Amino acid sequence: MPVQAKPSTTQRAYTLRLRGLDQNDQSWRDVLWQTHEAVNQGAKVFGDWLLTLRGGLDHKLADAKVAVRKGTSKSEQDPTSEEPKARRILLALSWLSVESRRGAPEAYIVASGSDCLETRNGSVLEALGGILKARGVARQEVDGWMKDCSPSLSAAIREDAVWVNRSRAFDEAVARMDGPPSRTEVWDMLEPFFGSAEPYLAPAKGSEAENAEAAPEEKAKDLVQKAGQWLSSRFGEGEGADFERFAGVYETISEWADERAAGITGNAAMQDLARALDCFEPAPKQLDGVLRLISGPGYKSATRNFLKEIGSKATVTQEDLDKLRSSAIEDAARSRAKTGSKGQRPYADAILADAQSACGFTYLKEGERARHSEYAVILDHAARRVSLAHTWVKRAEAERRTFEEEAQRMANVPDSAKSWLDSFCAERTDVSGALEPYRIRRRAIGGWKLVVDAWGRESCTSAADRIAAARLLQDDPEIDKFGDIQLFEALAEDDALGVWHKDGDPKKTADPELLTDYVLATEAEFKRRQFKVPAYRHPDALLHPVFCDFGKSRWGVRFEIHEDRQTSRPRALQMDLRAGTEIRPVKLGWQSKRLAEDLALRQEAPQDGARELSRADRLGRAASSAAERDMVKIAGLFEQDDWNGRLQAPRRQLEAIAKIRDAGALPDHERRRLIAKMLNRLRWLVTFSAKLQPMGPWCEFAERAEGPALNTDPQRWPHSDANKSRQAHARLMLSRLPGLRVLSVDLGHRYAAACAVWEAQSTKQAAEAC
Repeated sequence: MPVQAKPSTTQRAYTLRLRGLDQNDQSWRDVLWQTHEAVNQGAKVFGDWLLTLRGGLDHKLADAKVAVRKGTSKSEQDPTSEEPKARRILLALSWLSVESRRGAPEAYIVASGSDCLETRNGSVLEALGGILKARGVARQEVDGWMKDCSPSLSAAIREDAVWVNRSRAFDEAVARMDGPPSRTEVWDMLEPFFGSAEPYLAPAKGSEAENAEAAPEEKAKDLVQKAGQWLSSRFGEGEGADFERFAGVYETISEWADERAAGITGNAAMQDLARALDCFEPAPKQLDGVLRLISGPGYKSATRNFLKEIGSKATVTQEDLDKLRSSAIEDAARSRAKTGSKGQRPYADAILADAQSACGFTYLKEGERARHSEYAVILDHAARRVSLAHTWVKRAEAERRTFEEEAQRMANVPDSAKSWLDSFCAERTDVSGALEPYRIRRRAIGGWKLVVDAWGRESCTSAADRIAAARLLQDDPEIDKFGDIQLFEALAEDDALGVWHKDGDPKKTADPELLTDYVLATEAEFKRRQFKVPAYRHPDALLHPVFCDFGKSRWGVRFEIHEDRQTSRPRALQMDLRAGTEIRPVKLGWQSKRLAEDLALRQEAPQDGARELSRADRLGRAASSAAERDMVKIAGLFEQDDWNGRLQAPRRQLEAIAKIRDAGALPDHERRRLIAKMLNRLRWLVTFSAKLQPMGPWCEFAERAEGPALNTDPQRWPHSDANKSRQAHARLMLSRLPGLRVLSVDLGHRYAAACAVWEAQSTKQAAEAC
């Protein structure tokens, strides 16, 4: 029987212009700017520390064993011959990171994008060699590192970017600490945002680009939770999860799964498991009690989810028990590792001290609540930016690997043919006077195979015959992309016979592949050098701003219209903002015609009997068959516990202020005056993403349509987030909704049109029709 579940909400963004409630009081502008600046400065500090901790990663990770899962068992094996090379590159790009010059620590800059190529490459490779030698790596192994990493470290970077030695930054930072972190302990902060070392160093896969873009809201929510969990574990005053008890419960579950026989119902299995766990407090009776034993604030586990799945089964199989045992063993090991992990660390104290100094307000203040949500948002944005930079680096290296594969084709070109082609390119460079060396491009050999076929005929015995044959092909209208006739004429000469004969031997058969391999290899080598290493951009309040998030588990925001539709001042909100060293609520007004219309704010508060719809615009009313004057209410929006917001300012205005800030010719007093004037004109905005409930004919059709389970679960509807990641035939298309009708119209030139109505049929309907 179809489940009548409501679909997940859809977010629609609205931009609200902020204003003060008192025209004579402009202090609200100051607190908005202080908040924006504090968030950006704090994010810069956290991001800088994350980059520095990456600089401390252990070089031995390049040769670490790889975890392999086979069924329910997990083992380790030696890496393949290619894996250490890929890891070395990612480690080298963590020790030597490419960053924007603005915000990069001057003391650790190795080279700049504006340096000449030879100087820059030499400096970066020398820095890598110095890092490895300082870590005691053997000379022979250093040579292997240099060979593997040289193409990536010699690649181009933006002119406004720099190479930064984060390994040296880490070494000097920990030298100043009392109880510094080891190269293993850096994962205490890195793991929540990057995962363990294995996924961090794993090369990007083909689908990773699409997966990185999928469900951005969920990813952002996940990171802010992880940021909050790290802050709580290091600076929180609560006890946190009891991992020692968790480990004991998981070990008991694994023993029970090993001894229990299959074939009973899920409910009976959970009752039996509860009896096995009665030595723990509180003693469980049913599945709910078992789950409570392994529940904690912000804690998740695979075993919990699998226990729920087993509890609902009609029959528990041996495979279920094996899987439960394996999952419980893994969770027990994780819990043992986390036992006693809560508490402050010297490195974490140093990070928080720097962040507090930059933000201008403290995380903890005696007699007040911890500014936990505020700092979680700042750390979240920093981690998001560093994580995104790392993802782009991995994608770039995946692309560079494809160039490397193409570059290997040069091995197929005999030395004699390569020598002739190199000389030809050098001569072309001199003749043309080009700033960059000439290279033969793909389009220059478009008709090369046809030309070689023509030259292989018995009639082509001399250079003149070959040139005539090439020119004849050039005039053929059926050949769309012929190529470079000057190149072909040069290859027609007798001294170039080795370029287009097998193995470079003029006595053997004609072979067009030698030139093709040379061209593809040289083009790949060029792209490998020119393909830029992505640069991390340090947060900057003006040029590369981080915009502060407000809402649940974030900075506080309250919309008066959300709390009381009868209020006399509905277009007002209250935001928690930084004022000096304090965080205090500030009341502001807002303006947005579209939000007022879509939420029907101009009508009186809806009474009983008001028609429910997604939003009160023309399309929303049409979808719910509501007339323009009907009393309406927005479905579910005002019943939500929390509304959100994001504090923003137009980038064009921020960039204009940055030009004044960075103008070297201006006197300091004039610069300050102009910046203050422009800050007072900033058009502050709040972006509100309303979570609206989908309604209308499509939802009604999907709920009542007959057919596959597609229409019973809203997450599997054609335009749901879950469907966006499905590819090819796995994609849930509209054609898989039997009963759906589509009107197809073919417009005529002037007066006529042809129409057809198509209806999707179920498998049963199609079988009956046949």
